[in-house]
Amino acid sequence: MQRALLIVALAALCSPALAQRSRAQPTPTPAPAPAAAADRPAAPAAPDPQRTTATFGDWTLRCVRPEHGTPTCEVGQTLLEKGQAVAQTAIGRPRAGEPIRLTVLVPVNVSFATQPRLVGNDSEAGAIPLTWRRCVPTGCFADTALTDEQLGHLRARTENGRVLFQDASGREVPLPFGPRGLAQALDALAKEG
Repeated sequence: MQRALLIVALAALCSPALAQRSRAQPTPTPAPAPAAAADRPAAPAAPDPQRTTATFGDWTLRCVRPEHGTPTCEVGQTLLEKGQAVAQTAIGRPRAGEPIRLTVLVPVNVSFATQPRLVGNDSEAGAIPLTWRRCVPTGCFADTALTDEQLGHLRARTENGRVLFQDASGREVPLPFGPRGLAQALDALAKEG
């Protein structure tokens, strides 16, 4: 469910027209019951899951809370280049009890010869390597399970970092990774479960 939330959230954020269209659709009104069924009680309609967001600096906490089932939450950031949304990052647990994962969605023009990584602004020391998983029409996914030590470094970071990957021509592409609000977003994520 968490991975589905991530894919839907990232796809919607990468495609503003899709996100706008999904918000603009009215909720369908159920058709009246036929007269023959009037003596039977109507089954209650299943409510839509409650979706909530909270913003912490450059990071957004997104949660989906179904009426029955476990809520799924993640924190995410849109990576901008020249004012354009070009990639997404998300941190969360795919399922309860699993390690926290860092997932990155970048444009489809990538080279698989080199794995992407998250690095500090000035050096590769403490780089977090990611593994390519798959590509979909909106981009390519890479992720990794975060250790407690890596999560602690991300929480403590005060300078911008970079997500680095190679494009199809072999040129290294740096995307900004801002830490502003990440520690607070991760604290809120921990409270959600």
